[in-house]
Amino acid sequence: MENDKPIIPPPPKTETKYQMLRVELMQIIARSKPGDRLPSYSQMMEKYNVTQSTIDRVINELSYAG
Repeated sequence: MENDKPIIPPPPKTETKYQMLRVELMQIIARSKPGDRLPSYSQMMEKYNVTQSTIDRVINELSYAG
């Protein structure tokens, strides 16, 4: 029976969505030229499957870090 199969949990994530977005935005910023814009909130929310508050947190942290 199918229900008798043991459930194997997925491997632990090594990087959170927050960490992935932070690294990605740092790379985008490093490659950007003056006047370039970051992707919009809606683009980042869709691409990285994160909430607006996660994006705010990353941007605020990167702004504070300089």
